[in-house]
Amino acid sequence: MGKIDTSLILYPILMVLVYALSGYPLLSGYLGDFVASIEVLLLFFLLSRLSLLLPDYGEVASKLFKGAGFALAFYLLPSEPYTRWEFQLPLALLAAGITAASVAPELPEVPGLLTRGLGVAIAFYALYIFSGQLVRGYIIAPAFLYAAAASVVVYALVAVERSGLIGSRFVERNAAGIILLFVLLGLYAGLRPYMLENYPGYVFYLEWGTIGFATLLAAMAVQNHLSAANLENYLVGEWKKHSMEISVTGDEEFERVKEAVEDFVLRKKKGPLVTFLTYYGIKALGNIEAVRELTEPIVEYEEECYSVFTPSWLVRKRERERLQRRLQLVKSAIEKIEEYMGGKR
Repeated sequence: MGKIDTSLILYPILMVLVYALSGYPLLSGYLGDFVASIEVLLLFFLLSRLSLLLPDYGEVASKLFKGAGFALAFYLLPSEPYTRWEFQLPLALLAAGITAASVAPELPEVPGLLTRGLGVAIAFYALYIFSGQLVRGYIIAPAFLYAAAASVVVYALVAVERSGLIGSRFVERNAAGIILLFVLLGLYAGLRPYMLENYPGYVFYLEWGTIGFATLLAAMAVQNHLSAANLENYLVGEWKKHSMEISVTGDEEFERVKEAVEDFVLRKKKGPLVTFLTYYGIKALGNIEAVRELTEPIVEYEEECYSVFTPSWLVRKRERERLQRRLQLVKSAIEKIEEYMGGKR
């Protein structure tokens, strides 16, 4: 017989206890205004634990119930006499947005991307509502609104790219940069009317500063595009420096793995190398589980994506580090196989 989840008993007891204590005169003044929020939070925590019993997507349902509990609890919080700010709706939306973004990795790829985009957009919209209550918050509020709109569009386009309807991954590589551009555009949209009203003489500098910044970003994007060929030549040079670190011994067929090694280390193509390692891993190790452990680091290796706005020197530095990382993965795998095959290093 399995163990009983004590939280399934604890949460109902706490709900009854909170309701009972709220009726006492000594506590009602402190607890009374918050009873609804506390009760809702405990109820949804209970539903969160119960949802774990579901056979499919129990973890996702649990996170959704917990996030919904926080969102509704925040929404039911009182304002007066504690604060003049109407923070309930922004906090509720922020909790909902964070929850949606957190469950996105648990969903299939395309729905997960759309859910993450929606979650990020809701979180930005919550900040937009809250910033409107701040002193001169109208200056920064458009930045959050623009970011919310950009998040929906960007993640929708990334989902389209991942589904194969668009051949490139341009939006995915530059998602953060595109959203940041919209944030800056929103700041300009909020700051310009304020300066036009209060500091009209400085609007000229704001406009030309914005144009200059946009020109700088465009120049960086063009430079990075033109330097792609130079980066490839640079990586070839780095590979030639380190290629002698991998010596392959064994039969004639096994030595052909050198081509697959170059494909992976230099061109980031995993398929040929994984095929060779699987074949010779089974031959040498004779154990499927051992072969899985052998190939897993290479199979799970992910290529790093760079924005067109990433400085070329940083891309070059990161690519050199990633090449050395791929080299170490290959050396480790081949050493294990040769150890079992009796090869000498």
